[in-house]
Amino acid sequence: MDHRVSPDREAGDLHICSYFLEATEAESWWIARNLYFQEEICRRNDPSGSRLSAYLRPTNRENLVPEKVAGFDDLVHVGSLNALLRRSSRSEREADVDVALRRLAGRGLPSKPVAESDPDWFLREVAGLAYALLSRGENVIRATAGLLANACGDTEPPWWACFTEEILSALDPGDATKLCTALGLGHRTGGEWLLVWRYPVSDAGALYRPTAIEANDSPYHFPSPPKYPFGITMPLASGFASCREVLHRPLRGSAAADRCTGKLLYLENTPIIGDNARVAALRAGHRERLKREFAATGAAWLDRHTDPLP
Repeated sequence: MDHRVSPDREAGDLHICSYFLEATEAESWWIARNLYFQEEICRRNDPSGSRLSAYLRPTNRENLVPEKVAGFDDLVHVGSLNALLRRSSRSEREADVDVALRRLAGRGLPSKPVAESDPDWFLREVAGLAYALLSRGENVIRATAGLLANACGDTEPPWWACFTEEILSALDPGDATKLCTALGLGHRTGGEWLLVWRYPVSDAGALYRPTAIEANDSPYHFPSPPKYPFGITMPLASGFASCREVLHRPLRGSAAADRCTGKLLYLENTPIIGDNARVAALRAGHRERLKREFAATGAAWLDRHTDPLP
């Protein structure tokens, strides 16, 4: 966990450590880590509200990206239609979303057929909806993206984003596998449908340097050196350059639809998933790259941290 703690940390945040007090072995630590993510990160992202997500609290202000980032700079966020549908199906607005989807695409939220035993039923349902959306065009895809994003409510974790100019070569072809490889999205799996948002920094609001906490201990995230104000992506194959990444509150309101590109990309496969040896090799290579690029300011920090992967 690499949230940096300020001397005047809020008393209300002191309970965070209590999640891990009873973690005596790996299994209980994993349970505690997941519970912390669900209860402390998946909270309200609106800074004016209460029960804020942990990344917005004063204890994390050292990870706030400096204001020198121009408001007109473009960001890209890649989301999963599958994940948005799952989240919407569990929200208080499930019935309204289902009705709106039927109006837009002629199909509602995925519904498991009675006595269905095939574990791939959800993928089939999502694919049917995706093809229906594609047949209706980009405006309907945008409207659906906005509908699902707004239905997520206060329990959606912050959005991860990168700067458009740094990934244009992967973004322009509309190749889902290439895009996930370039951005290090190893947690996306074959059979998912991806939505893409492009928007100015001014739409995103405050930007934060991501840490292992918001990554939920994902092996595809490698923390950046403390003196660097951004996160750094870890591409899943050679030939792709790392780029800056940030966290921000999810887009809501009209921006959630208007800033969607209207593209719906099918991810055929992700060969990296489940290949621990390859992930370990990628992390080792990425670590050496960071040591070279941050020789003056980050090498000592990297030397102090060993990689837990085999």
